[in-house]
Amino acid sequence: MMKQQHIFALAALLLLAVPLAAIGAATDDFAAFTTGLDAPYDHVALITPTSAADLTNVTRGILVGVSGDVKLTTKGGETVIVSAVAGTVLRIRATRIHDTSTTATSILALW
Repeated sequence: MMKQQHIFALAALLLLAVPLAAIGAATDDFAAFTTGLDAPYDHVALITPTSAADLTNVTRGILVGVSGDVKLTTKGGETVIVSAVAGTVLRIRATRIHDTSTTATSILALW
C-alpha cells in the first residue's frame, strides 16, 4: 500500500512539473475562416497615449477601461475627441491615440 502511495505522489509531482506549453497549443477551429471587421479580435495591446507617434497597428476597436475622453486620429486622417464610458468598445479604425485631451485611461487597442 505504501509503495502505491509513493507512485501516485511521484506521478502527481511529474504532472505539476510539466509546463503548460508542453501539453499542446490551443486548437483554432476557425483558422480556415476569413477574418472580417465583425469577427472577434485576434490581438490586444495596452495603449500609452502619445501625440508624437502612430500606433503600431491600425485598430479595429478601442476598449476604454476608465471613463473619459479619447482624442484619436482615424485611419481616414480625421482627429476627433470621443467621450466613452468604462467598458465601451469604440468601433473605430484609429492610427493614433493622443495624450493631449485624452482623460480616459486603461485603453486597449483591438485588432
